[in-house]
Amino acid sequence: MLAVEKNPGLLMNPRLCIGDIRPSHIFHDAYISDIMAHRQRGLEAYITFNQLPALRKLSPFDRRKWWQESRRLSHGNLLCHLSYDGIKTSLLFFVVSSKGMSTSENKFSLASDPEFATITVTLATRSQMDFELMTKLRCKKTRGLLIELPGVIPGTFIPVLENLQNMQKQSRLPFREWILPEQASSEDPLEIPPPLYAQGEGFQFSLKPLLIDADDDLSIDARMTCNDSDVIDQIEERTELDRGQCEALVAALTREFSFIQGPPGTGKSYLGVALMKVLLECAEKTDLGPILVVCKIPSPSESESLLITF
Repeated sequence: MLAVEKNPGLLMNPRLCIGDIRPSHIFHDAYISDIMAHRQRGLEAYITFNQLPALRKLSPFDRRKWWQESRRLSHGNLLCHLSYDGIKTSLLFFVVSSKGMSTSENKFSLASDPEFATITVTLATRSQMDFELMTKLRCKKTRGLLIELPGVIPGTFIPVLENLQNMQKQSRLPFREWILPEQASSEDPLEIPPPLYAQGEGFQFSLKPLLIDADDDLSIDARMTCNDSDVIDQIEERTELDRGQCEALVAALTREFSFIQGPPGTGKSYLGVALMKVLLECAEKTDLGPILVVCKIPSPSESESLLITF
């Protein structure tokens, strides 16, 4: 923003560098062409910009095909509109709400016009100030850059993040009593009970899928703890898990909520697979519902995350 205020000509530079924000796509001569209220999606804006040079000589059908196959301006992608009105720089963030690709000349779309393309967006914030700025830019047809920031907030994450916000506002956070206990101390650790499905009379977890000997059999009681050294010794001896993994396995199976951590290479993902095998072994007997596994692929400098719930 400071660079544009010092040199407004940067807005016309086809090779504008925006620092370390990569990857990004920049669309030139972009302006808010209209603001509409959609029946389901609420207040939306249309942002029109110069059609990509490579698409100008194509037929509407071919332009639509190109945009359909492109990942650019995908639903949920974060956009930044940067403009300069001769005095100061304005900055607005939007989210793509609809990637319209109609070939009709009478409709706003990415493919209908050889010279201009239009994308449908919603404000990324609910700020009154941003709404007023959007309206002002629409009235003045202030032109600037539309910068796409793919991967910053993937569209699939937005509903999850919004639900987490709502859960916090309404105090509906699952496992709240274990994640955010009102009273807890290292001297008086929390006594987390077994999951409900494991509290039935005589219930036991079968570890048969983990045993080295296929003809062997071993089960553990849901009311035992990871401090039971005799059982831990048996699991370590009869499976391929090390002692730390054995203790974590028992803790995860016998508690309603369990948090397992460790540096890279300690076998957290391997333990996750072992947990799945045990749960699937008892799924039919206990009438378990769907099992959700959320796994984050790590970069070389970080450890992976694994969430298992059902």
